[in-house]
Amino acid sequence: MSKPIVQASSFTPLQPVHAPSAPGWKAELSAALEGAAFTVPLSLGSVMVVYAALGPTIAASAVLVTLIALALLQLSAIGAKRPVLYSARFFEATTAAEILRHAIEHLPQWGLGDTPGLRLALLGLLLGVSGLVMVVLFVLRADRFSRHIPQPVFSGFSNGIAVVLFMSQVHALQALFEGGRASAPDLVAVGGISFVAGFAVRRWLPSWPAAGTSLGLGLLLALALASVGHPVDTLGSGHGVVFAAPFQMADWHGLAGARDPMSLLTWMAANGSLLGVMVFINTTVASQAMSHIDDRPAESQPRLLWTGLCTTAAGIAGAAPIAASLQSSLAASRMTRLNSGVMLSSAVVLLLTAVSGFIGWIPLAAVAGTLLCEAFYTYDKRSVRLVRQWAAGALLDRQAREDLALIAVVTATAVLVNMVASVVAGLLLGLLLFASRHLLHPVRSVSDGTQLASNCARSRADLQVLAEHARALRVVELEGDLFFGTMDQLDRGLRAAMEGASCMVLDWAGVRNVDSSCAQTIAKFQKAAEVAGVGILHVDPAASGAKVAAALLPILRPEQVAPDLDRALERAENHLLAERSGLTPQHGHAQAHGHMDQATLFVGMDECEQALLESMMTRRHFRHGETVVHAGEPGDSLMLMLEGAASVMVRTEGGHEVRVAGLRRGAVIGELAFLDRSPRSATVVAQDQVVVAELPREAFDRLSVQAPVLVQKLLANIALYLAARLRHTNRLAAVRRSRRS
Repeated sequence: MSKPIVQASSFTPLQPVHAPSAPGWKAELSAALEGAAFTVPLSLGSVMVVYAALGPTIAASAVLVTLIALALLQLSAIGAKRPVLYSARFFEATTAAEILRHAIEHLPQWGLGDTPGLRLALLGLLLGVSGLVMVVLFVLRADRFSRHIPQPVFSGFSNGIAVVLFMSQVHALQALFEGGRASAPDLVAVGGISFVAGFAVRRWLPSWPAAGTSLGLGLLLALALASVGHPVDTLGSGHGVVFAAPFQMADWHGLAGARDPMSLLTWMAANGSLLGVMVFINTTVASQAMSHIDDRPAESQPRLLWTGLCTTAAGIAGAAPIAASLQSSLAASRMTRLNSGVMLSSAVVLLLTAVSGFIGWIPLAAVAGTLLCEAFYTYDKRSVRLVRQWAAGALLDRQAREDLALIAVVTATAVLVNMVASVVAGLLLGLLLFASRHLLHPVRSVSDGTQLASNCARSRADLQVLAEHARALRVVELEGDLFFGTMDQLDRGLRAAMEGASCMVLDWAGVRNVDSSCAQTIAKFQKAAEVAGVGILHVDPAASGAKVAAALLPILRPEQVAPDLDRALERAENHLLAERSGLTPQHGHAQAHGHMDQATLFVGMDECEQALLESMMTRRHFRHGETVVHAGEPGDSLMLMLEGAASVMVRTEGGHEVRVAGLRRGAVIGELAFLDRSPRSATVVAQDQVVVAELPREAFDRLSVQAPVLVQKLLANIALYLAARLRHTNRLAAVRRSRRS
């Protein structure tokens, strides 16, 4: 059973899905039908928004042209490296309608009469210019910059579109009431059932196509009303649609007779460019999102140019603004991976829908009810939550305040001025916000084991292994706000750092915020690392904030997460030791005894001396959580850690226990207190099953008399151990100081 798609609206991106590997024409046809269930109703609604000022007859023809144009675009995607489905969209449709409304106001200034033919010519020219702008942007590879538009800009667009859709459809219903062909109760019933159906589907059946279900039920009710003598207005007046492309009805000759052609051309170039930028942004963002989900490469330049030319021709012919649709593409991807078969099947489904005349039976009241439901679900929920928190007096962090301010400006501009001004303000302010937040690369630094090491005490043998293979340990420090626009940089940086590594630590301490695309990138990177045999550890994302933790912790295994950088480094070093020296984390006396001769305290001793010293030491076992030594107790013994792991804890002035270091096999415990006879300065707690060899002071004193040479070697080894630890600590402090600076 396929995983449901979670949809907020036709404008809000859907949650990513993982397509089943179901080959064959049946799966491809099912995918095409799934995509069409989203594409057809949304394209229909978008056409009605654009052609609201031109009447339902012309709108019906525009629907057919739009469906045919979509079918041709799907056919052109056969053989593409990165196929996506296309659709007309409310974002561009609302803007195009607003531009057309302003153009109508300028007709007297240009010396043109206000006729349906001239309006059609203006619209066709506007959409043709926007398509040519897409071609130019593809040539300039401007897709590299589209990902840098922050999400709050799109949130503002969502809110503005919701308001504009609501106002336009209320006006459309009012026009239907005043038309008088159908009674008010019939119109309310058709529009109301469509609205309720769309709302119910989104609320309780999120995997269903809400707009398609809404229009379908509205159509059934309208047919039922017509059967008892209560007809309602439809796109084709109930008798299908006679095909006549809008460009055939456009008054191109009249447009050429403008009194001030330069002013007309300037206006058209400016607004066509703006609309073209919007279509381009949504097309590239949808394509990049699909590539991000299924790891397929970006599309080739010639095919992108061909797509732009097809969009240009479609706009001139009278189709609504068309862009790549993430919603339709993801819906189809539930059934199978997008491929040439899916593109061909989608084109056939759209062509059959166009020529069947079925669209002509859809009631206009059902379209209005569906779009009112879209308006209700299009607004950005997060921005409303932020407004409520702000109104309630909650303290918002800096990023939330910046986001809310940007959303408010874009939304207010759309409502108080128009969508065109909203787009201009949103793009400019969004790029400024991006520049202020994301001038830095998401990967701040990459260090290896020669530059960074844990504060864990180990045997000299282990330290030697770590020194030999230190460059195979990588520490990647991340920073900033990691969102969709920075994911390519993040992925490239992580994969570059993985070259030649055996284990990597990702430090999230400098990250302020992440989104779902970051979690997807990390999940894919971890799979690639697993295939390459590279261990991945994370410094606990929760330390960077609740948002970072909420996005990342669900995709991380508990054993991958360390509370802090020091413990993450310690685990990475253990991974490296296990890999390079063939050790396994076993416990027990036999394992401990086998490594006794490699321990720090026995270096330089012959077999007799080692045997004598070992005979003076007592083995002790500690379970997880037990205290090995207590701070403040007399330092009357010296311990050598044979197996397990332990933490060195100190108590702060506030009474909190803080971990300052780790201890592993070969580490010496209590050497300072043993030498200067002072109380122990820290508590050592076993992290798992720990085995130590303890040398009591009485035994040490007897050895001083019986074997002074052995004791001299023992003290020399302790001095060398302390010197090595001091050098290690100094180097670690210097490196971490330089990283902070």
